[in-house]
Amino acid sequence: MLLRFSKAEVEKQCDKQIKIVRSDRGGEYFGRYTEGGQAPGPFAKFLTEQGIIAQYTMPGFPDQNGVAERRNRILLDMVRSMMASSKLPKSLWIETLKSVHIK
Repeated sequence: MLLRFSKAEVEKQCDKQIKIVRSDRGGEYFGRYTEGGQAPGPFAKFLTEQGIIAQYTMPGFPDQNGVAERRNRILLDMVRSMMASSKLPKSLWIETLKSVHIK
């Protein structure tokens, strides 16, 4: 979980405390539904432990998380372009993503 490793670094660099995290209701963030109801996933538990408020967007409405959705689209477009122009194999997708820089 990336937030667990980067939380302290981000807070130190920005001199701000992370208070709210907004995400979609993906199972990796929100948890899983069981017969007894919803079971929070590791990410939701981490947020609770850290006193961070979790805000979830409605399913099917990615525009509610517009900044993140747009950033993801930019990253995806850049990776596709870099891989196509350099004829890199799909197996290097993650490494290509790590090399992308957005201001």
